[in-house]
Amino acid sequence: MSMLIANHFTQGEEVKVQYPVGAGMDIITGKFLEGKNNRWHLCGGWNKIMGFGGRGNTYKSTLERYGSVTVTGRYTNNGHIILDSEDSVELDRYYQQCAMWPSLAGVDLVEENRLRISDTGTTLNAFVKALRNASAQIAGMKDLDKYRVTLKYINKRGEQVRVIPPTVVEIDSLTKALVDVVEDIYDKHEIGDSEMNVEAMRGMAAKTQAINQLPKVTTQSNFYIGMVAHMTNAINVGGKFAPDTKQLAGLKNGIKFVGVPNSYTFLTNTLFICQKTTPLINSGDKMPEYPADPKSKDVSSDLVEVDIYTVRCKTAPTGYGTRVVCSQSMGVQPHLTNLHNLRVHFKYYGLGNNNTNFACDIYPDVKMTRNTARIKIDEDPLLCRALEITHELRQMHQVYPDRYKEWLCDPAELYTDLKEKGYDWHKMLATRGYPVSDEQEVNEPLPELSTLDILRLRTGDLELDEFKVSK
Repeated sequence: MSMLIANHFTQGEEVKVQYPVGAGMDIITGKFLEGKNNRWHLCGGWNKIMGFGGRGNTYKSTLERYGSVTVTGRYTNNGHIILDSEDSVELDRYYQQCAMWPSLAGVDLVEENRLRISDTGTTLNAFVKALRNASAQIAGMKDLDKYRVTLKYINKRGEQVRVIPPTVVEIDSLTKALVDVVEDIYDKHEIGDSEMNVEAMRGMAAKTQAINQLPKVTTQSNFYIGMVAHMTNAINVGGKFAPDTKQLAGLKNGIKFVGVPNSYTFLTNTLFICQKTTPLINSGDKMPEYPADPKSKDVSSDLVEVDIYTVRCKTAPTGYGTRVVCSQSMGVQPHLTNLHNLRVHFKYYGLGNNNTNFACDIYPDVKMTRNTARIKIDEDPLLCRALEITHELRQMHQVYPDRYKEWLCDPAELYTDLKEKGYDWHKMLATRGYPVSDEQEVNEPLPELSTLDILRLRTGDLELDEFKVSK
């Protein structure tokens, strides 16, 4: 009987692949997965369908762009496609954000056919139809298997997962995206005509039909889609006895999505709410909390803290968040984000006992103050890695205290125990925390070492001689 059933159905994906992007967004959206040779690899961050919602000027587009550009820069991919429905994508600014990745710095992605930005006049239904056609063409290639790449994660049979390289897609914003049926109404009728009264209803129905097609696109050809939606105050007209009309249980502050269908809230694999922004100005001297130049006396409000949390996450517990540090001129600052969360929101976790002149417990070589932190981060990749590992460790304590309890410890204990075991912290920090495909690995300048594997080195569940002190 079971064989008869199996003959009529195909097996879906065993491993839901996510691409780590850093900036505190990986642990709260994913987990570590087993790989070959007793190694474990981070699988979190950028999901198949990502959503970012928030009121105006809460950096939702900045966060979405950061993730999309990071996937494009870090991993073998098929390129980046953007529906620019608000006419807000500046190519120079886009390339400025690409510069943080050596693989993209100085590269003309448009000329290389790796970047396409659809203009404001492109309707959502035309854009989604083009995605469907491109996806179907990729899936229908007879020699498709030769384009697949081999990831570090293994399935239940011990085989490494093989996937089509991702195609990164942005819809910014879904709220303002045009649909053909509404454009037809605008063309045929004048403002004030009774026929104009149905435009919102028909527009919402068309958007529902459009985004309902996205899961097939993501599954069929490994498209990774990020969408931005605007939010506004939810007005309760029924008083205290009115029913709860929140679109999602985790929504805070009485806000609701605007111009997007209900499908948006349950088709997204991860949905972040950008709750509020706060200028990073020191309360004492009113100067920047983390100045780019410690000697400068110029007042600047370039840096802001963006408070985000998940209201939907199909790959990790929902409701966890982080604060992301953004520069108004340069976008997301991932390493400063790690420091800021450890210092301010986790009360100097892993940063020693001196709150003025502090250092990472796992990298005590470099001391810093809040005034010198930014320049030290820019100069020292080992410091950046130490901050990333420490922040991930703190988030593991917060989100997965039971899942990883046999390995969890505090940074100072981790540092001391691994030194006693003969491990060289400089070697362990000269690594990256995210996995890439086997095909890409051969050209990577740094080896991979996940935060979980560092913890497993301490307990003896893993031993890696390449990270020990040279004899």
